[in-house]
Amino acid sequence: MANGLRGVVVSQVFISYASSDRETARSLAALLEQQGWSVWWDRHIPPGRSFDDVIEAAIDAAGCVVVLWSRAAVASDWVKAEAEEGLRRGILVPAMIEAVRIPLGYRRIQAADLSDWNSDAPTEGTGDLLRAVADTLVPDGGRRPPDASAGDAQRAADVAPPARDDAVSGAWQVEVLVESWYRRKLRVALADSTHVIDVRSTLGMPNTVELDGEVVARNEEISVLGWQGRLEFAIDDGAASRAAVVDLDHHWMTDKITACRVTVDGRVLYDGEPDPS
Repeated sequence: MANGLRGVVVSQVFISYASSDRETARSLAALLEQQGWSVWWDRHIPPGRSFDDVIEAAIDAAGCVVVLWSRAAVASDWVKAEAEEGLRRGILVPAMIEAVRIPLGYRRIQAADLSDWNSDAPTEGTGDLLRAVADTLVPDGGRRPPDASAGDAQRAADVAPPARDDAVSGAWQVEVLVESWYRRKLRVALADSTHVIDVRSTLGMPNTVELDGEVVARNEEISVLGWQGRLEFAIDDGAASRAAVVDLDHHWMTDKITACRVTVDGRVLYDGEPDPS
């Protein structure tokens, strides 16, 4: 999608890297695109445009700047300038592809560790990076319309999916607050109370369930290949304690939650389909 800047393509993610790290940037761009994000990484200059103009237009249009720190990148004035622009706009997501000392001005932001990067098998650092990109593009995990430009998305307010009027047995209600590739957040109204259930699943990290902001269940098995299983916890509903279960399936080939079911006292409150975005 062109933004009218004479051939410059509007992308959600801008990857900043040293020229010697081009193949790593290519592999990472492919992974990000698998998540449904558009990525600007190939520094091809359209005829009639200057390098400076193209870079500036591309980074201005992006909603997230991913910087790949390496020995060559640390010594690159271009990479540091691009990182500075991402830092200034509050959209910088740093990643270390080599064990280096990050320049002083950028150390206060935690960098994802991709020093053991392997495009064939996700690592813990891969999950950290994907989650940071998702949260940067749409704060708090909300989901923007798929045709929104990155620049518009960055400036827009957090847009959660529309509430669904899903009546369950009795007077119980469920409202979907967030559906994203790694997260399901629900507001559930039971007989005598209302709670927020927040399910998070990132490859290489423990899968967790938060109830009203506190972790109440997590899997002990950490796998970079995904996780399929059950998380059990209890919900207080007035004087009653109700048994709750989250059945979850998250597979590395899609790096998305492919199934998520939330059940309370045997009643299915939410049975999420795979995220289409």
